[in-house]
Amino acid sequence: MNQFEIIQRIISNLFLEAVGHDRVFLLRFLMEKMDQQDREVQAMWFAEKYVDADWNAAKEYQRRKGIKEGKKEMALELLKKGITPDIIAASADVSVDTVEQWAQQNKKSVSTESKKRL
Repeated sequence: MNQFEIIQRIISNLFLEAVGHDRVFLLRFLMEKMDQQDREVQAMWFAEKYVDADWNAAKEYQRRKGIKEGKKEMALELLKKGITPDIIAASADVSVDTVEQWAQQNKKSVSTESKKRL
């Protein structure tokens, strides 16, 4: 069924609902129905845009989280190789405090894992 047939069916159903009323009433009735459908279409459009925006925000969050995790992994590997935190911070575009914090977190997780093994 194409769009024309759908619209034709909707209009014929509206005429059936308005049986016994004058032409002015029928025109008002049709305009109200069209306005109601327009609002429903707008609501669906806004809902779709909201879902799209939410999806894009989630993707952006995951992308940024991935970048941060990648910087952290790189920093920890460079620390193992003896590179100083200030050079790592400049290379990763983070603060020296952040690099040192990652190093402390890594030490805690390594010591926790070694305790579990024993």
